[in-house]
Amino acid sequence: MLGRLIFCALALYAWDARADIPLDISGFGTLALEHNGQRGADWRSTSEEGVGVGRSSDSSGAVASLFGIQADSQFSAKWHATFQVVDRELSNDSFAPYPEWANLRYSPSNDLHLRFGRISNNTFIMSESREVGYTRMMLNLPIIYVIDPIEYINGGDASYDLRVGDATYHINLIGGQSDLHLTYAAGVVHYHFQQVGANFSVNWHNHSWRLVYNQDRIDSSGPLLSLYESGIDQMSAAGVAGSSSIDDSMHFNGILAHFIGAGYTYDDGRWWVQSEAGHRAIASQLIQSLYGGYINVGRHWQNLAFYTQYDHIHNSTGYTLPTLTSSNPLVALVNGVDSGLEQAQNINALSLGLRWDIKSNAALKFEYTYFIKPALSVGPFINATPNFYANSAHVQLLGTALDVIF
Repeated sequence: MLGRLIFCALALYAWDARADIPLDISGFGTLALEHNGQRGADWRSTSEEGVGVGRSSDSSGAVASLFGIQADSQFSAKWHATFQVVDRELSNDSFAPYPEWANLRYSPSNDLHLRFGRISNNTFIMSESREVGYTRMMLNLPIIYVIDPIEYINGGDASYDLRVGDATYHINLIGGQSDLHLTYAAGVVHYHFQQVGANFSVNWHNHSWRLVYNQDRIDSSGPLLSLYESGIDQMSAAGVAGSSSIDDSMHFNGILAHFIGAGYTYDDGRWWVQSEAGHRAIASQLIQSLYGGYINVGRHWQNLAFYTQYDHIHNSTGYTLPTLTSSNPLVALVNGVDSGLEQAQNINALSLGLRWDIKSNAALKFEYTYFIKPALSVGPFINATPNFYANSAHVQLLGTALDVIF
């Protein structure tokens, strides 16, 4: 993993030595160790990981670790290019490098910026730097970030800044598409997103407010869904009780999803507050509609920072798909998928954390999170056992990480 990124950095450096175009090379990385003693389910740091820490193994150094290399080139007064490669654990349970960013930025003025190519999604406060752990206080991203797992899109965006007195008003319009491979107990599902959105923010002294709206059109596919759809069609044609109800509520293509969110930050150099809330509404029972939020409060003390955070995620609609009875050999698969789709993601969590900036480019972090999971819910966990889902549970997650930039 690290060797591949070192090779990329050396290749970029060698290219820069021969080229007349200026090239700035930087990097970032997180070496993390997570421990979860609850063997009933896995906790993971991103939606793309197929395994995590807990049921698969009580400790893991892979779940939250990653490395990245970024190359920037300001090859004219108005044109800027960025290319970023990230190496981390993905859905196939192995590390693999991929381009997180690859874009051109055109700035006809100091206030107007246009980007084209692969760019970061605009959903959350930390979307632009979510892979760079050093830039945030907390070790792990807030749970609400699972509501919109899209980290980048292939397309473009336009940003404009307006300065009035001590305030800066920022508007960003974005559009493009993205693909995700998400792993479930029954198999991998491929999702294709077509997205348009906008966010508006105001920065004034130590305060910042933010509003965002995104709309996605989602198409899903994969061997698992093909078998599922075939089973539903066969049982609907045979008149199996409940199958037509599932067929009417289950959509695989052209699914409309809406996300609306708000955020607030305050930082006076000693105390800070960061909070976000969001709601995801989806017109299909294939993907759940969720709402949630978090608030993070902390204090700087020399090169140390202490913080506490509260997270909450809740289903905004219930799922009651009927259990089918049929001699069709696909009935077990259909009932199994439906059972997984019905599992709510309700969760509450309280975190305590410490950040120690040991150098100007390195920070050591410690974080303890206490999850309160109600019965008939899996929360943000995956690979849950039937007992974990059926009963309430208190889960403790311990993490430590070294975040660096270079």
